[in-house]
Amino acid sequence: MRKARDVTLKQLASAIDRSTGWLSQLERGQIDPSVHVLSDIADFFDLDVRFFFRASKPSDEERKLVRRVADRVQVGSSENGLREEILSPGLGGSFEILTSIFEPMSTGQREVPARSTEEGGVVIRGQLILTVDGTELTLEAGDSFQFADTEYAWRNDGNIQTEVIWVISPPMLR
Repeated sequence: MRKARDVTLKQLASAIDRSTGWLSQLERGQIDPSVHVLSDIADFFDLDVRFFFRASKPSDEERKLVRRVADRVQVGSSENGLREEILSPGLGGSFEILTSIFEPMSTGQREVPARSTEEGGVVIRGQLILTVDGTELTLEAGDSFQFADTEYAWRNDGNIQTEVIWVISPPMLR
């Protein structure tokens, strides 16, 4: 997670009030953190602490290939009407997969600034208004989209939740 977000050992260690040596040992699996420390790390990365706990015990072969529904973790905050879960089995790789649930009558509070990513997805249920680089698109269930390095905004004007499977490359793990 730290490497995927371009965070240094020093930055994270300072944020969670630990030494870089301690954090390095944690990353190498030489020490076990307390739930309090995991909570601090989760807060730093805007994750739910459940991110660090798996409901199932996948085999070594399965660990990087599959994420079971019981192991999905919510990322970010649902305060603005958007709830997201990580679908990608691991944190490595060249892309990440999320499911995004947009609550009825919700709007992104601001445009998401352009970032060095390519993003795409497919609407599974509901309707999403996606504004990409000033062009407003109304997407229905089954419609897909793709864009790169540009600002975007979203809203759900409907009376039902909208579900979108979202792919981002390289991973942002937001």
